[in-house]
Amino acid sequence: MWAGGSEVSPGEAPSNRYLVEHDAITRTIDRYVSGARAGDADLMRPSFHPEATISGFCLGIEYSGSIEHVFEWISANGPAPNLKPSFARIEVIETIALVHLDVRGWSGKLAGMNSRASDVFTLLKIDGAWKITHKLFHWHSD
Repeated sequence: MWAGGSEVSPGEAPSNRYLVEHDAITRTIDRYVSGARAGDADLMRPSFHPEATISGFCLGIEYSGSIEHVFEWISANGPAPNLKPSFARIEVIETIALVHLDVRGWSGKLAGMNSRASDVFTLLKIDGAWKITHKLFHWHSD
C-alpha cells in the first residue's frame, strides 16, 4: 500500500508507484544481505547513509553507535553463506521507509552456527536512492 499523500501522475496507479519503490528498497536491503553472506562489509556499505547508526540487543547486551560497528563485525565474522532473509514488512511513506527483516542461518567466527536475528531498518530516499539510516536489531538466543 502506498502510504503517500502526493498526487499520482496520469496513467500511474498508486500500486505501481509502491511497487517501484518496494523494488528499489529490496535491492538496497539485498546489498546488505549479500555483504553479510560474503563476510564483506564493502559490498553492503553503499546501502547505508554515511551517518547511519545502529542499536539493539545481543545476548542481553545493548549495542548503540555508528554503523561502522556493523561493518567491523561483518568483516570479523566472515562469510555466512546460508543466510535466509525474510521480509516481514516493508512500509513506504513518500521519502521514508521501514523494513522488518528476519534473518536465519547466520554462521561465521562471531555468529556461531545457525543463529537468528530480527532487524528493523529505517530508510531515507536521497537523490533518488534509498539509504539505510538506522539499523535496529535483536539477536535471538534460541
